[in-house]
Amino acid sequence: LIEWVSVTTVHNDGIAVDLYVPPPRPILDTTITTDSLGNDVITVDTLWPDPVTVTFATGPYSRTFTLGELAALDTVVELDDGNAIAFHAMRISRIQCPRGFLFGFWGPDKETGRIGFKGMFTDKHGLITGFVRGHAGVNDNGERVWFGKWISRNGRFEGFLRGTWAPHPDMHANGMAHRRAGGWFRGGIYDANRNRIGELRGRYCDGRYMRDGFFQGRWRLNCPNTDTTGTNDPFANLDDGF
Repeated sequence: LIEWVSVTTVHNDGIAVDLYVPPPRPILDTTITTDSLGNDVITVDTLWPDPVTVTFATGPYSRTFTLGELAALDTVVELDDGNAIAFHAMRISRIQCPRGFLFGFWGPDKETGRIGFKGMFTDKHGLITGFVRGHAGVNDNGERVWFGKWISRNGRFEGFLRGTWAPHPDMHANGMAHRRAGGWFRGGIYDANRNRIGELRGRYCDGRYMRDGFFQGRWRLNCPNTDTTGTNDPFANLDDGF
């Protein structure tokens, strides 16, 4: 059981948790009975433990996740009081490529009206490892694209970022509904020579200004493409949502 009291007002609070699940082992239930001839009869039943689940519980919202859901969890739940709860998780193997999370502000700049984003990169344990800043818009071909730069905590260049984005499709929603619904983004991480070295994806909720909106997502570097869907999608690994 993990408990904490949030004391934030207009910002956010949260925790990062590592969940270790050992391989399930059967439970042997042995019973001894006597047959009609007076012989002892030993019966061994093999029982398996109940599936592991994780429950998140607060006053206004509770939910239970299975391990299968946690392996590729990436969702934001809007509450009736204007607050939101974000869940991000990934499966971590013993031998794996670097990966983690990113989050920050997303929305129009108050002075220019241009959509921008800025935030932080964390490792898989939630420790801040760097920062990101960039902008999003529509190019001459009518495509929604975004560009950014990732640096370490010491200011060292880590990678260029670029990709595509789009609001959640609801052509009948008004402007405020569009901003509250938010959308998705995905793209690649590139080294100084513009070689693609990683992937990232996530979702955003646009605000009236950048300080009112947010984005959250996941990233990974130098991972082999384990796509089993035949779509050549770098995020199609069904084990962890990438």
